[in-house]
Amino acid sequence: MNSYPDFSEHGYQVLRELGRNREGGRITWLASKVDIGEQMVIKQFCFATSWFQLVWV
Repeated sequence: MNSYPDFSEHGYQVLRELGRNREGGRITWLASKVDIGEQMVIKQFCFATSWFQLVWV
């Protein structure tokens, strides 16, 4: 079992994490476009809505 995000609704499968920047609120993932099998990079951004709450998109 992995803890990768599920982007299957958008047609992508995450293969592995490429990098993480906690200060900048970004995670970079290597993913595969399911229908064509082409690899691509997905950047996931985190926005703080308050000092105590983070929202990942």
